[in-house]
Amino acid sequence: MRSGLIIFLQILLTLPAFVSCFTEEEITSGQTDIITVGQQLPDFSVRMNDCTQVSPSSLSGKPAVIVFFHTGCSDCRKELPVVQRVYDECSSLASFVCISRAEDETAVAAYWQAEKLSLPYSAQPDKTVYQKFAWQTIPRIYVADAAGMVRYVFVEQVSYKRLSEAVKGVLSGSELE
Repeated sequence: MRSGLIIFLQILLTLPAFVSCFTEEEITSGQTDIITVGQQLPDFSVRMNDCTQVSPSSLSGKPAVIVFFHTGCSDCRKELPVVQRVYDECSSLASFVCISRAEDETAVAAYWQAEKLSLPYSAQPDKTVYQKFAWQTIPRIYVADAAGMVRYVFVEQVSYKRLSEAVKGVLSGSELE
């Protein structure tokens, strides 16, 4: 009994040192968002598959739909056709930017060709751009107004109806519930 108490006390004394090894983000790992509704798009810059550079300033003046994906992600594979459908309807009125999370150009280009996607994309070999928006979980879709204010965030699943209504709501200047 006494040796059990000594071991317990030793563990208890080392606990503060163990806990201090973790960052606040790791302790509160339930928080996955960095950018949420009502915030401005963060500063980022990506080179698109058509060689144009996209940043919040280049998107200014037009609503934007920013999608984070990975072609190996089953949920992303379900969402990309939904985004494609909204893009087909609204691309003349809103900017669409699909950004891969840690996936190279070869893999993304092959997937786009196989799935006959025409959405503009930027293949990012790491998570640098993604981590300006969130810590984890894809697919992730941000719909921002013409001033770069995020009005909607969809994580993992979004229906065509919800995404279409969000984009059309931002285009008309009215927010939908």
